[in-house]
Amino acid sequence: MLHLPAEPRILREVAEKYEMQLPDFFLCATVRVEPGETLRAEVAKSQYLGCERCWRALEEVSGTPALCRRCTRAVRGEPG
Repeated sequence: MLHLPAEPRILREVAEKYEMQLPDFFLCATVRVEPGETLRAEVAKSQYLGCERCWRALEEVSGTPALCRRCTRAVRGEPG
C-alpha cells in the first residue's frame, strides 16, 4: 500500500481522474490518496492473495486459478 498525502484540491483531481490507474503506475496492489501536509510513502505487506497473472494482492483474488476480476475478464477475452 502506498499513501500519498495531498492538499484537498489536488486530492479531488487525482481521485477523480487517476484513482484506478495509480496502482499500475506505482506497481503496487493499492494506492490510497489522502489529505496531508508532507510527502510520505508507507509500504506494508498485503493480507490478500496475489493474482497469478498481474501479481496485485487484492481482496477479490480467490479460487483456482487465483485471478483478480480484471485478469479474469482479460483471460476470457471480455472487454475491460
